Amino acid sequence: MACAPLIPNADGELSTDLGELGRWRLMPHLGGASFETLQSSEQAHSAGALVGRFHAALSDFDSPLAPLGIPYRDTAVYLEALERAFVVHSDHRLAPEMQALGQRVSNRLGDMGPAPDVPERVIHGDLKLSNLLFEDREPPGRDVAFALIDLDTLMRGPLWVELGDAWRSWCNSLPELPKESAQEWNPETIGEWGKIGFAMDLFEASLEGFLEGLGEPLSEAERDSLVLGPERITLELCARFITDALEESYFAWDESSFPSRGDHNAARAANQLRLCDAMQETRDEREAILRRLA
Repeated sequence: MACAPLIPNADGELSTDLGELGRWRLMPHLGGASFETLQSSEQAHSAGALVGRFHAALSDFDSPLAPLGIPYRDTAVYLEALERAFVVHSDHRLAPEMQALGQRVSNRLGDMGPAPDVPERVIHGDLKLSNLLFEDREPPGRDVAFALIDLDTLMRGPLWVELGDAWRSWCNSLPELPKESAQEWNPETIGEWGKIGFAMDLFEASLEGFLEGLGEPLSEAERDSLVLGPERITLELCARFITDALEESYFAWDESSFPSRGDHNAARAANQLRLCDAMQETRDEREAILRRLA
């Protein structure tokens, strides 16, 4: 697996420190195309294979990693932040709805029990589909993944975190919120936005690709951890969105569709919980596929 080279600045250094504006590095433009949703099982297989090769290439990497310099992919930290938000923002107009969603998240995580204790790997940490590049927008290049981007989340973590988040993004049949003209978020009408499903053909194809790219078998414990991985990560993200709703914090607020950052995040939280419901319906089938392939 090749990495894009760094381009030296005018002083021959591989980065430029701009103080409060951050430290910047320059790399060649990679080209290709990115997607918000998978277009085919072949594309899913290639995406999984690329991630598998990435894991194989970094299997013996032992230098320290610090993603973003903040706690990341730590469910306990997000749940603590959620509890604080419920106390600090108890009078928020969305508090009753968010309390109800938060209780469902807590109940579901409690039903699953503690996170599995499996070895950590070097993981990308944010494998939403748009962080993969494909050769072209049209077949056959559309179905050939060639690069991972947005490596600021590179970290050590369990495989279920890595693939759980990938499958949350890749297999969601309705990942984007609707572009409604500004209307208040309503938990009673969110079901009218469209049926969320978990695409099993994309799940199976991407798993096959990952195992091929990895080139080695998974341990039984690591394989079994992948069954609940997508649900755990989806619930973690739901908790984060609920907190953001109460704190009115969202840098990508769509003002044309939602009257506030809180409303946008409330809708995102509800959508993630719906996705988790869809995942739960496929749990037995996913487990069977994992046992057959891995």
